[in-house]
Amino acid sequence: MMIKSTEKRNIYRPREKNIRKRFFLFAGAGFLLGIVFVGFCYALLNANWFKVKTVHVGDTVLALPDDIISSLEVNIASDNKFLSLLGADNTLFWKFSGDISKIQRLPEVRGVSVDASIFKRSVNINVSERKVKSVLCKERMDKCFGIDEEGIPFVVSPNVEGGLILKIIDKTGHTAVLGIPYFKDLSWLRNILETLSLMKENNLVPKEVRIEDEEVNEWKAVMSSGIEFRFALSFVPEDFGSVISDILKKVDFSGIQYFDFTVENRVYYK
Repeated sequence: MMIKSTEKRNIYRPREKNIRKRFFLFAGAGFLLGIVFVGFCYALLNANWFKVKTVHVGDTVLALPDDIISSLEVNIASDNKFLSLLGADNTLFWKFSGDISKIQRLPEVRGVSVDASIFKRSVNINVSERKVKSVLCKERMDKCFGIDEEGIPFVVSPNVEGGLILKIIDKTGHTAVLGIPYFKDLSWLRNILETLSLMKENNLVPKEVRIEDEEVNEWKAVMSSGIEFRFALSFVPEDFGSVISDILKKVDFSGIQYFDFTVENRVYYK
């Protein structure tokens, strides 16, 4: 006696019903989760819970608070596309901005940090500005820049005279770019400043400093009397403080044109 195939279909029909049931349950759950997610995103973007109430920028001298805020907004938005969707009016935009240490558009700003409070809906921006260590002037004196201790020009400066601030006259023909280190080697400016500090301890304060040519690795400290002290950019003369002290005691400066310290452990004068 033959068994009809309809019995096989009856065996598998309950399993098919379970599969369809599970499918609709998962589809419904996914739909609900989608609604929740959309609602959450809407709340992030539009709800007042995260809307910034106050933005405070610490005391600054060179950089304007509005410029600092707008520059930070550009930096954060360009680095994180999701935060750019939230917008700067949202505290989460600032809270999750990551490690921000510099502002490319503001060379006068040395460093910056952001402290955002979601509960207070406030943003505090702390700024440290560069300080003028010396004034760098091109040979024709048509352009001068304030540079910091790292040799970074960060602000246009008027030409200065006198000994209140160090003036460096550059004859190399390099182009100064705000925010970019001027010297090929960061140690060069440190060597210049250390040497000048030792000179000052011996009451020798130059009228100006000249960088003639980086290729010959030389700079000069020019006194108001016209006497030049010549040094190498790459090093501070060994035991320079005591050496210059001995020179002041033993050498008659009348008629002296220059002292040359460009060779290590040697000093020449004419």
